[in-house]
Amino acid sequence: MASTSAAPAQSMRAVQYQKACAAADLAISNVPRPVPKAGEILVKVRAFGLNFADIVSRNGKYKDAPPFPFVPGYEVAGTVECFGEEAEAAGAPYGVGDRVLAFTMFGGYAEYAIAPLEGVLPLPDDWTFEMGASIPVQFATAWHCLFETGALRKSSRVLLHAAAGGVGQAAIQLCRSAGCEVVIGTCGSPQKMELIGEKGVTHPINYRTEDYAARVQEMFPEGIDVILNSLGGDTIKKDLALLRPGGRVVAFGAAQLSGAPWYSLIGKVISMLTVNAIDLLMTSSGAHNTASTHL
Repeated sequence: MASTSAAPAQSMRAVQYQKACAAADLAISNVPRPVPKAGEILVKVRAFGLNFADIVSRNGKYKDAPPFPFVPGYEVAGTVECFGEEAEAAGAPYGVGDRVLAFTMFGGYAEYAIAPLEGVLPLPDDWTFEMGASIPVQFATAWHCLFETGALRKSSRVLLHAAAGGVGQAAIQLCRSAGCEVVIGTCGSPQKMELIGEKGVTHPINYRTEDYAARVQEMFPEGIDVILNSLGGDTIKKDLALLRPGGRVVAFGAAQLSGAPWYSLIGKVISMLTVNAIDLLMTSSGAHNTASTHL
């Protein structure tokens, strides 16, 4: 019978960030295998997700990342190797050897990863490990932004920036599932326009070839209910002007500001700060920031 408690420390293979570096500099190395504590399980990893936070932390610019060296990775799918405490196995909806998907909060790029009990779910039988590893971060972020912060309703009109990205595609599916009849999505190529249209975006917009704000205002002069903005910069102010009374801009990233020289960002940062509070009060609309890494 397999043991449900933590095994003695061993080594494992992992991708470890030794220092800020380029993707081409990454290599697999041997590191100590983690041992779960009470309230945790050890997952034998079969697939892990690659997220924007992993890229930013590899560049040494992610404030929530542990100090170098560390193993990145926020989400995995695999099988339960053991529990931190044997008694916890009895109350869990999964057991040793069962297929699961899990949040890891770093440590996912490895053969084994620690996950909190509350961040683990059984993997449906008809899902692959790769499918499971794509779910936790993207869908939890999209759900939180749309329903918890954005107060999405069936009748809502929604604008999704970067709709072809992971969170964007998750948000499209959630919007369609919720019954939203109008889902506007921005992206940067004809191929992505076709992709998001197939996924369920009713009004795709290529922001490289047209002014998305002018296009949205032309199509829906009465305004938008919920806008998911992962770009930041000067798009925040543009989005606020597109809201109908009671509408919300939910900001959960700042891709416009990532990787650019600091001196080139001054105008974009100022544009985020120079918002007319009186206008927001008069329309009962506003901007809401959410940190998906703390879900």
